[in-house]
Amino acid sequence: MSTTATGRQRFPVPRVTLLLILIAAIAFMVPLWQQQATIAIPDPVLRAALHEVLRQPVDRPFRKGDLARVTYLDLTHKTQIRDLTGLEAAVSLEVLKLRVTGAAAAPLESQLAGLRARGIRVEVEVVSDTP
Repeated sequence: MSTTATGRQRFPVPRVTLLLILIAAIAFMVPLWQQQATIAIPDPVLRAALHEVLRQPVDRPFRKGDLARVTYLDLTHKTQIRDLTGLEAAVSLEVLKLRVTGAAAAPLESQLAGLRARGIRVEVEVVSDTP
């Protein structure tokens, strides 16, 4: 123990303790930073549908934490979706319902297979291209 100029006793804190406190603080902050990472959703129809589901303004970018809240996504009323890029950030997604036109079904198949591999129940209805 040492004494300060005002006569108070100081308890030395070992450098190892300070280092451990710093490491713990950084470990706590990393998940918070990751939740703030912006996720790109290039398909305008999917982007609009997600803004609607999340009830957020259309000019607000998606963050990992936003998409992590989505557990159920019914897109059967949005037949123009052509790209599911960004849905991989919806880590809590359990069910995806989708209606696509015949022309859009093939390009989406690899993305749908990736979602199915994560254990997501994917229900796809393919509708005719002609009205």
